[in-house]
Amino acid sequence: MMKHESRIKNAVLVLGACLYCLAVAAVASTYEGSVIRYVLFSGAAALMLWLGLGRRLGYGATMLSIFLWLGLWLKLSVNLFFSRPYTEATGGFEFLPHQYDELMSVATLVCLGVSGAWMISIRWLREKQSVGGSSDSPSPAMDHAPLIPQKYLWGLLILAIALLNIANIQFGFVQSGLVARRIFPWPTNAIAGWFLYSGLSFLVAALIYWDFLRRRNLSTGVLVALFEAALGGMTTISRGLYLWHVLPVFLAAWVNVRKFRDFLSTRALVLYSVLAMVGFLVIGTAVNVFRNSLYDVTVNTLNAETIYGTQFDTVVASGGRMMNLAVDRWVGAEGIMVAVGYPDKSVALFEELLVEKPSIGHVTKYQYIAKSHYSQMDANKYQFNTLPGVAGFLYLSGSFWLVFAGTLLLALSVSASERLIQIVSENPFFCAMSGIWMANMVAQIGVTPRQLLPQIAMNLAVIGIISLAQAYWFRQGWVAKILFSRNKVQHVK
Repeated sequence: MMKHESRIKNAVLVLGACLYCLAVAAVASTYEGSVIRYVLFSGAAALMLWLGLGRRLGYGATMLSIFLWLGLWLKLSVNLFFSRPYTEATGGFEFLPHQYDELMSVATLVCLGVSGAWMISIRWLREKQSVGGSSDSPSPAMDHAPLIPQKYLWGLLILAIALLNIANIQFGFVQSGLVARRIFPWPTNAIAGWFLYSGLSFLVAALIYWDFLRRRNLSTGVLVALFEAALGGMTTISRGLYLWHVLPVFLAAWVNVRKFRDFLSTRALVLYSVLAMVGFLVIGTAVNVFRNSLYDVTVNTLNAETIYGTQFDTVVASGGRMMNLAVDRWVGAEGIMVAVGYPDKSVALFEELLVEKPSIGHVTKYQYIAKSHYSQMDANKYQFNTLPGVAGFLYLSGSFWLVFAGTLLLALSVSASERLIQIVSENPFFCAMSGIWMANMVAQIGVTPRQLLPQIAMNLAVIGIISLAQAYWFRQGWVAKILFSRNKVQHVK
């Protein structure tokens, strides 16, 4: 069986490598700049993707490699070969061969920096057991029962999900592209926004794993995860929120399918996965319709047409837009174009952008650098931003060394933070949630990055608190071994 699986894996790798080489050759034949630079970039991108996908470094490493490969190599190659226009602002980039060559050099350094981080992680951080948790079976027993039974915890969480999303509809705490309709005393809006973007999904992840530790069926948790993501995506008007809340749950479930097989059958997991994909298409199309109805950033006025009065052709157009997201959604190439075309790159500029503070009525400086039409929006109503991504943001410093070192350190932070969470919680759903969140943050970083620090701190604090509760109630994992060693806790490896 193992030999058969190995042969299939090798065949897939060989086929993928052949197709990749054919695609590189096809684009290189139409590339007007230095073909060698494009080929080197393609090789570095392939190395980054292979290390991230094939070396079992964790969910964050896998997804960061995919995000950057999609935003850099795939977007550039598809748009070069088919002469497609770019959907995001490209600043002063004039699409000249020498500018493309500079772009390829920056993109190559980014891929090599991430690849270097994965090589370091392979040596020092890689988990040799299952990804995102070393325990192969639930804890044999609980020494202390939770204060509230599990079924009531699920009920309270479902109620909290519903109430918070209803409040978001009423007060507009967090709605993509829009300023909050109601500003409550600090830090009410920030906390509500954190729960909608991260907090609720982390609580769902905690209870799913607790069901596993209590030898209960995981179907309830998976369905609640779909409910939370769908409702959150609709009320925040965000396709991404649905995807980033659902993807970690299913990715962790499939990676650990053998570990969970007694509590979530493969047949049920397949059914729920299909349901999740259908949900993404439905939620994504609905969000596009909502956005068409709620705002028009080109004229900076709200459309009077109601959500429920949208015509069928708008729905069809929104569905077609979903298909273009396969290439256009990913951040990367345009950000490097902006940096290449900007004549005043400097470390001082980079430092200024690094500490820029977001506020209502303030248009971020990068929107002017990128010559984005968002720079002309009414910032008291809208909060849209063109994102530079990690490559473009770092290259605004004008330093190739900073591009390489910055991507290496940021990629290491993704891998190291996930490994720390794995050690503390042993919860693969936590690892997937935090890893993918960090990967997405790094891939899109650049607009007021200082605002990410409180979110990171809150995520880590909540994971730490939940892990302590888990260690006390279930006597499970590394934390329990350290804190409750007097009770002869046995750590399952």
